[in-house]
Amino acid sequence: PPADGDSPGRIQALVERYSDTGHFSGCALVARGDQVLYRGSVGLANREWRIPHTDDTRFMIGSLSKAFTAVVVLQLVQEGKLSLDTPLSDARSGFPRERGARITIRHLLTHTSGLGSHGQVPAFEARLERLKHDRA
Repeated sequence: PPADGDSPGRIQALVERYSDTGHFSGCALVARGDQVLYRGSVGLANREWRIPHTDDTRFMIGSLSKAFTAVVVLQLVQEGKLSLDTPLSDARSGFPRERGARITIRHLLTHTSGLGSHGQVPAFEARLERLKHDRA
């Protein structure tokens, strides 16, 4: 059973207090194990159009995915399934072999690979970012 401070009402009050002070706007889910103690949304998803957050609001996580990727890669390194010195051409089939042989996983994680940014691709957002992508 939830502890007294874990009641849905108390959690909601805390989330709303942070929202009221301008310190939080978004969706929150509090769980213990498989039990969801609280799920709710506060604030605006789009301030310009005054659209409120809902439990189904989708967020652009942008560069936050880099941290998740780094954690997974380092877990693979810890498990001995990958090395930070593995060339990109060995880790990613289809990457041009000559260039990929000079770029390591370490280079990718430390942003020292010399590969360009998607922002350097002309009209990236209009041409590529909005295409439908299969999760696989």
